[in-house]
Amino acid sequence: MDSSFPSGSGLYGSDSDNRDISAYMNTAASPDAAYSPEVQSPQVPISDDPESPASHASRPSQSSLGSNTTSIAADGLDVDPIYENDYDSAFPTEPEINRASLTSSMLEYRQVHGRTYQNFTESSEYWGPNDEQQNEGLNLTHNMLHVLMDGKLFNAPIGENPENVIDVGTGTGVWAIDFADQFPQANVIGTDLSPIQPTWVPPNLRFELDDAQKPWAYPDNYFDFVHVRVLLGSIRDWPALYREIYRCLKPGGYFEHYDFSYVPKSDDGSITETSGWSEYSAALLEAGEAMGQTFRVIDDSCNVRWFEETGFEDITEIRYKVPVGGWPTSSKYKMIGYINYVVNDTDLDGYGAYFLTRNGWSQERINAVVDKCRNELHDHTVHVYFDG
Repeated sequence: MDSSFPSGSGLYGSDSDNRDISAYMNTAASPDAAYSPEVQSPQVPISDDPESPASHASRPSQSSLGSNTTSIAADGLDVDPIYENDYDSAFPTEPEINRASLTSSMLEYRQVHGRTYQNFTESSEYWGPNDEQQNEGLNLTHNMLHVLMDGKLFNAPIGENPENVIDVGTGTGVWAIDFADQFPQANVIGTDLSPIQPTWVPPNLRFELDDAQKPWAYPDNYFDFVHVRVLLGSIRDWPALYREIYRCLKPGGYFEHYDFSYVPKSDDGSITETSGWSEYSAALLEAGEAMGQTFRVIDDSCNVRWFEETGFEDITEIRYKVPVGGWPTSSKYKMIGYINYVVNDTDLDGYGAYFLTRNGWSQERINAVVDKCRNELHDHTVHVYFDG
């Protein structure tokens, strides 16, 4: 999961073979429902109304493939004219992070400029660090998304009794833990390349060290709900992953995918092509493409196409705008911006260190663009947000 440039959306739909499978893209999905981002946002103020269209998704009636995508646009963001400089007291306290007790071979990590990363194989190469600094950011991002989604863990209408559930790329495992607590009757699995999850977890949850890009060992029609969140820049073949998810979903099951765009935006012109945010994101996008692990997951409705081409139907997309900093007028989005500010201020350098180094950047060049980006992060006249 990435924690630097957040915003989100979702899709859901059913497959063309009448298996009644749904998919929620960027929020939740199943073989009959899918959620995906990339919706043009109207320029209206974000309000505190919990019935805001970006917070809810409905499951439309079944329709033919290709015309089965419903989009829910994001709210706009208004700037708070009295945005204060001192808002430390508003920051939430990040939860503690415990490391799993596993064999020493599983804990062999690579070092890049003083940060630790998962020990890559040829097929799996995750760009984000897996050290305590990054893991704190992952947990904070979970809290931020919890606020963004009005206290919900997902948007898919999975019902009250899901039996088998998997969280792919679980990271610190915080989403899987919360889900297992909410559904104690469900069998929940969290998979990841790094063993960074806690050992004390609900009895109905287990964590597995696994590479989701390889063929899944799970049988056909097994899961009621598959959850994927913030794996941009991590997957070499997204359509192949979607096909594997589709195969393993039960008829009537749901697949939810939540991801971010790495393209910074502003509605008031405070972000330009020469901004530090723009330079940093452009460098990451270029590095991801060079390594064959795109960061363009929701841009240009890529994930919507993957849902449709895989066979998901009744696809619904929810679009969010996620600010960086406490500049929105809405109390909800102000808190989201505060959390996002802390996440970015804590670990801006960690997001790009590995991919940019692999793409030929020196540490000095990385530091220069990170410093420029951080200066804009601290500038309250810069009102940046990211789509999701």
